[in-house]
Amino acid sequence: MHTIEDYAGTESKTWTFAFAYPESCTYPIGEILTITRSREDENTVSLSWKDHEIPGIPFDGTYGRLNGTTSDGFTVTITVVDPAKNKIVGVIQGAGLPEAGTWGADATGGMG
Repeated sequence: MHTIEDYAGTESKTWTFAFAYPESCTYPIGEILTITRSREDENTVSLSWKDHEIPGIPFDGTYGRLNGTTSDGFTVTITVVDPAKNKIVGVIQGAGLPEAGTWGADATGGMG
């Protein structure tokens, strides 16, 4: 079972967008995505990339994934899809920016 550390390390972890559907400038291939653990709630994280940030994404320990609806109304699901824990797939749904999409990212080694 995956833990929150697989996604965000002890403080944060960087990933690189590897694919996106639909292809768009919202999730650009090669762009760095940072998943950061919340200082207020150890079971939530925020996503940040380019000029986007989505805070308050809960970790679902039952399924070992990031999953839930944020206070901004975004529904986010992110799952580790590689036994070596080096690849994730995410789905973001909601109105406004960032636009809804499905994407994959590879670990870049930036952990802390």
